[in-house]
Amino acid sequence: MNIMVFSENKELADLIHQAWDGDFLVTGDLAEVEAKDSSDGILIFFDWDFKASKSANQKLISQDNFVRVLMSASMGTQEFRKHQFTEESTHAYIKRPVAKEQLQELIQDLIDTHICLGGEGVALNRDTKNPEELTFVGMIRPTSEGKKK
Repeated sequence: MNIMVFSENKELADLIHQAWDGDFLVTGDLAEVEAKDSSDGILIFFDWDFKASKSANQKLISQDNFVRVLMSASMGTQEFRKHQFTEESTHAYIKRPVAKEQLQELIQDLIDTHICLGGEGVALNRDTKNPEELTFVGMIRPTSEGKKK
């Protein structure tokens, strides 16, 4: 499975680099994404704070070989929840900042799920309003966030 980051944010690219030992592509150009061989599947992280990500996500929705992950520093929990029930919903949601270890686990989980499904992609169930029935939606927060002393 190939990994891509759809962003122009160097910090986000550095975070993925810390969490993933293999090769990955960082681009803000949809043509470059579409030109990539996707026969083995593509795990793509959309930087939702990068304007072009919204239209790129919409164009890739029908591609079963893409596992799409929305990452945002600006969206809150309610915005993530609202988005997961739209036609543009993604397979996973990540609130930045995020710990490297948590991102590593998510990447491995998504790759393992893709392999277990025989490379058929990870289906989304948009016909329900019950979040427990969604195929895969998660929010990862840094372990230090939200702790009170």
